Amino acid sequence: MRRAKLYYLRGRRGKSARIFERTDARAKRLNAAFKGFKRPKGEADDLTRIKGVAADLAGQLNGLGVIKFDQIANFSDDDIANVDETLSLGGRIEKEDWVRQAQAFVAEAAAAEVPAAEEAKG
Repeated sequence: MRRAKLYYLRGRRGKSARIFERTDARAKRLNAAFKGFKRPKGEADDLTRIKGVAADLAGQLNGLGVIKFDQIANFSDDDIANVDETLSLGGRIEKEDWVRQAQAFVAEAAAAEVPAAEEAKG
């Protein structure tokens, strides 16, 4: 239980000023510790191509379910914060701009696939 400041300001004191914390499933899920991402299907990318990601750090990312560049390229602010906190990176994801680097690798891979598809048609 916690005291609600608004109730206190309205002059309510004691038990009438207490409100219960949310105990529904959504609140539990929001308060749960970050466990990682759902592992995508397919081959894992070489995450060490991103500047600042060494082999041991790539192994830790794999442990969290991050195995592809497009996962890193689509990181939200919450994802960045969770990964940063879990791996104790001290803000390296933003400093070394992993998201932009991963987006460049995804674009590079997509550009390489387009000419190969055109050659197959010809």
